[in-house]
Amino acid sequence: MLASASEQYHHLIKSRNHLLRQRAIAFTIDLLFITWVYFALQQAFINFWEDHAAYLTPDLLQKISKEFIIFGMTLRYGLWVAYMTMATYITGTSLGKFLCGLKVVDQEDAARELAFWQCFNRALTYPLYWFMFPIIIPFLNDEGKSLGDYAGQTKVVAAEDKQAAIITIKDRSAA
Repeated sequence: MLASASEQYHHLIKSRNHLLRQRAIAFTIDLLFITWVYFALQQAFINFWEDHAAYLTPDLLQKISKEFIIFGMTLRYGLWVAYMTMATYITGTSLGKFLCGLKVVDQEDAARELAFWQCFNRALTYPLYWFMFPIIIPFLNDEGKSLGDYAGQTKVVAAEDKQAAIITIKDRSAA
């Protein structure tokens, strides 16, 4: 028996809202992961400088501390872009998306492998989310796409089944 148009519409809305919730959770997981990696690297850097601080003058230590702030911001941005680019390019997903059963696909052909430039352009937009609330953007358009999806010409979809969400390394030698 065919569902009425109203039932089909409500099912579509529920599916879209579920996908957007999963994307928000996946983003949070990825953000926590990158933050953990960043703080681990930052602590190692601080430990290194504390071990060698006795050899530095106070003026030089003050200058280094200012440079450290800039270095830290650059490191965090670079980690995020590198992680999201490589994870998406190699596996089609990130840790957060994997745990939420999502994957990134080409907007025109879901079966086509993502190109490196798509993954890189997509990742470049993520740091913009530190300056604005990222979760709201997909809710503001009919397609549920983020800035990264537009930049990389991609979309995020639910994996068809659990088997499709398993991370596998793509064979790039055939290309």
